[in-house]
Amino acid sequence: MMNGDMMSEYEREFEEKIQEKQRKEEECLSERKAAAERDLDVFYDQLTDKKAQRQAQNREHEEILKNEIENANNQENPFERVMNLIDSQAVSTEMQIMHSLLIRLKQQPVTTNTRRSKSSSLPSTIAPNPPPPPPVVHTAQMEKPVLLPPNNSGDDIVPAASGAEDAPAENVDPFADM
Repeated sequence: MMNGDMMSEYEREFEEKIQEKQRKEEECLSERKAAAERDLDVFYDQLTDKKAQRQAQNREHEEILKNEIENANNQENPFERVMNLIDSQAVSTEMQIMHSLLIRLKQQPVTTNTRRSKSSSLPSTIAPNPPPPPPVVHTAQMEKPVLLPPNNSGDDIVPAASGAEDAPAENVDPFADM
């Protein structure tokens, strides 16, 4: 029976070791959970603090902008009003282009004609669009397009020579009526 007593004693010691390991694991797990909860509390406290600081800064910035806009609206010179609303320290290309355009318009204002004709409704410093190119008419075989002079009614369409792609078209000056 000695063998049986040794076996039961070994089993009891083994059970005690297992229980001790489980107890240590549970303690370690509870310590980790407590540390994680503390870290999360610290993180969320910092997050809410940063959020509150950002909101306060945004409110201050908004108040400053409102005051600047009100001051800009009180100015008599419209150019100065516009220039005050534009950030002159801007880095973006679009802002730089807009700023240089406004400066150029201030130095060289666009002059408009007091009497406007039908053909010129644009200011004198801006050139009107060029006339459109003459229409292109294709023949039935779509071999060579033929240019028509402007204001052509289309009654005298000149067909291209069929079968002779390299042959020149008839000596027709499409700009003769101009």
